[in-house]
Amino acid sequence: MLSFKYPASAFLSLFLAVTGANAALYSAHRNLEDYCGRTLEINCPYSYGEAGTLRFLRIPGTACKVTVTLSSSSCGLSYEYFAIYLNIRSLYTPENSRMEIYDTSSIRTLGKSWNGGYTPQNSNPTSAGQYLSKYARQPEISIEFTPSLDNTPAFYHEVVFEYVILSDTSSDSNARCSALNGYVSDNYICDTDNDRCNCPYAYTPYVYSMSPAGYRQQCAYELSGGAIAGIAIGCFAFVVVIIVITALVGKRRRPRTKTPRVAFISNGYSETSVALTPQEAPPPYPAQAYAAPPYPAATSPLLPVPAAN
Repeated sequence: MLSFKYPASAFLSLFLAVTGANAALYSAHRNLEDYCGRTLEINCPYSYGEAGTLRFLRIPGTACKVTVTLSSSSCGLSYEYFAIYLNIRSLYTPENSRMEIYDTSSIRTLGKSWNGGYTPQNSNPTSAGQYLSKYARQPEISIEFTPSLDNTPAFYHEVVFEYVILSDTSSDSNARCSALNGYVSDNYICDTDNDRCNCPYAYTPYVYSMSPAGYRQQCAYELSGGAIAGIAIGCFAFVVVIIVITALVGKRRRPRTKTPRVAFISNGYSETSVALTPQEAPPPYPAQAYAAPPYPAATSPLLPVPAAN
């Protein structure tokens, strides 16, 4: 039998299980230094979407160029185009060095450039700048680091890029991000866990200006129809769970009706049932209400009388 010592906890647990309230899933961190001179492929944004983090755990002491692209040119629908958005979370490079981002989807175009040194960050969300690639079937960007002329050794400060893949096509599983002129998966567009920003309130495509990201307002009002339907289904399921649990708890606490005990009394010819209370013992077996049947007198054979002498 089900037993609920803490009904409120049971309600909450079942609600979370039904609605699938889990944090958004992000791809594992990639260390860009491991990809110097190579291409780093990002997963296609299937129905769940695609987002993650790229970082230099340390700035390399030599020139480094990392190409970032989608893993396939056949992602999504045949007419769907994608873009790579970067929130540059932290940026601290050696003096006189240079970090640049180029869009290489078609024509190589400089998208963002900054000189070495410390770049101030905004908080809530943490952001030193942002970058949006062009929309293409298979967007591609190149992150390039040029060290200072004095050949500075590896610099032990992180440079962190948080990325999300956008689509130019709406669906039941995404919502519009006006600042980026595209659509972000419902799983990411309003997620701010770990101080992330997957859709800023504004974006300015300045090459030499960092323009830090900021959270957009009224995020909930821009959810897609699929997300709203999911919330409605979750609320309905929650109500059903409460009704079921309440019924089970009420059934468990309902007083039991005891079935009366019955004694059967026999007089040799028939039986009579008598209902007993819980404290009552069955009556003693009654005396026979009829006379004992007559038995014949004992007889013995007559013996001859002995003759007198």
